[in-house]
Amino acid sequence: MRKIQKISILPCIYLAVFITLTVGVLLKAKFIQQFDNFGQQLIQHYDHKHNWFFTAITSIGNVSWSAIILITISLWLIYHHFYRETLFIGFNVIVFAGLSNQIVKNIITRPRPTPHLVPASGFSFPSGHAMVSVLLYGSLIIILHRHLKSNWQRRVASCLLLGLIILIPISRVYVNVHYPSDILAGMAIAYTMLYISQQLFFNNKGVPDDSLK
Repeated sequence: MRKIQKISILPCIYLAVFITLTVGVLLKAKFIQQFDNFGQQLIQHYDHKHNWFFTAITSIGNVSWSAIILITISLWLIYHHFYRETLFIGFNVIVFAGLSNQIVKNIITRPRPTPHLVPASGFSFPSGHAMVSVLLYGSLIIILHRHLKSNWQRRVASCLLLGLIILIPISRVYVNVHYPSDILAGMAIAYTMLYISQQLFFNNKGVPDDSLK
């Protein structure tokens, strides 16, 4: 019981961070501006080598690439009869990362920073790329942990996917299409959503031996 209570505190913290940032952005609070300025100064050190790298990384989180990755993973899961996992990752990306992000963006209506290193349209808060990175690759981490039997395979896969979860949001600040507060808010609410969906789809299901039908 204590272990469950400790784990469930994390999504509450993530949600509190998201609410704090949302209120701060709406009120144009000074701490938001200070946080954004600090994050931009830390990340935005432009040169040709870094420009190429972060431009390539940020494209991985674009709608087209995310859709291709989601469809590819879903087809593989369906082929292996992992239907619950297919619904899990599809729900997270389409409903949580896609639909809910657009709803919140159109409520907050925060303009993006300028100028951009890559084309960008729409509102800024919260970052859709940050939400997609957490909900797409975070879902994949959970799925792989359920089905990979080798601990070293789990660790390698988790490290690679965590790298994308971290780098994609950072790239959005680097190319100056998002403020750091957009990124932190997107990741915070996405982690909360990922926890909720994991409980809904896999709560007390354990790790299957072969497949989950």
